[in-house]
Amino acid sequence: MTYDALAGREGDVLAVVSQSGPTVSFFDAASHRLLDVLEVLAEPHELCLDPARRLLWCTHSYHGGYYHANNGRRSEITLIDPDERRIVDVIDLAPEHAPHGLALDSTRDLLYVSVEGAQDRPGGVVVVDLATRKPIGRIDTGGQGAALVRHQPGRQRRLCQQQGGAVRVGGGPAHRHDDGQGGGARQRGTGRLR
Repeated sequence: MTYDALAGREGDVLAVVSQSGPTVSFFDAASHRLLDVLEVLAEPHELCLDPARRLLWCTHSYHGGYYHANNGRRSEITLIDPDERRIVDVIDLAPEHAPHGLALDSTRDLLYVSVEGAQDRPGGVVVVDLATRKPIGRIDTGGQGAALVRHQPGRQRRLCQQQGGAVRVGGGPAHRHDDGQGGGARQRGTGRLR
């Protein structure tokens, strides 16, 4: 039995960040044809779609470089209209910095944004109200690295903290993580838009 991975994908659009671009590219998910390229702030990192509002959230972690080899941390998240492929807003999370992962809680109308720590506070997760686009809270994760956020409606939120080659899940014991590069794996964010 064969499975056609492209069946039923007509009209679907895939958004992909390019850290070196700095761009968000939009592709036809069935034909893989490039539809459009949107220039954004330097170092786009992750994408998260808010399907109810038809808005795409994009974190920007650094002015240049990555993790421990960067030339300054950013504090912005860009809000993109994926249908018109234009920037709607730029939200500044300062004094928080280096936003990484994103998770949407559509039940509570919240966005969870992982951020790196600083000398005066540990890494954590900033809670953003989707209606106002304003930060309304913070969850400390205890380490300096950025947390990965996972949320499933009706289930407990999971926070993962990477620090010094170890990954802590939900405050549990550390699990070794090695990407062969001496740190966390560099990921490109993608978001299926439809």
